[in-house]
Amino acid sequence: MMSEGLSGHFSDQVVADFAASLKPMGEVENIVETRSDRRGGLVYRFFRIKTAGGTVRVPTYFTPDGKLDQFIVYPR
Repeated sequence: MMSEGLSGHFSDQVVADFAASLKPMGEVENIVETRSDRRGGLVYRFFRIKTAGGTVRVPTYFTPDGKLDQFIVYPR
């Protein structure tokens, strides 16, 4: 599901950091793809994720074979 580069990024510490910052937001209530485009050979998709504790924006990049290659989580 993830590119080799992104998969290699997720050490135990990185996963723990994501969990510590996102878990307090609570359960996901809604995920909406708000934009999609192609950029630099990758597919760019922008998501808005609503949780019990707020909303985050998540821009993503997928490889041509559909693997997740990059993503960033922004508070809204």
